[in-house]
Amino acid sequence: MSRALANAGLPHRKFHSLRHTFASRMIEKGVDVKLVQSWIGHATIQMTYNIYVHVQEDAKKASAQVQDDLFADIL
Repeated sequence: MSRALANAGLPHRKFHSLRHTFASRMIEKGVDVKLVQSWIGHATIQMTYNIYVHVQEDAKKASAQVQDDLFADIL
């Protein structure tokens, strides 16, 4: 792996770092977590969620908007 990175002009990275980036970015882009779990080989989806699902600022804002929309009819 180090040789491939060097040949591509990229800095050394541990394989685990690439795996973490891959899984995190796929989930950020909306790929189903169950599918990501199968790709990276976790035994349970809970493990994948605990490690790779990060609450993003955009997701927080979208969630708040959904709540506003739900209660707009009531208030």
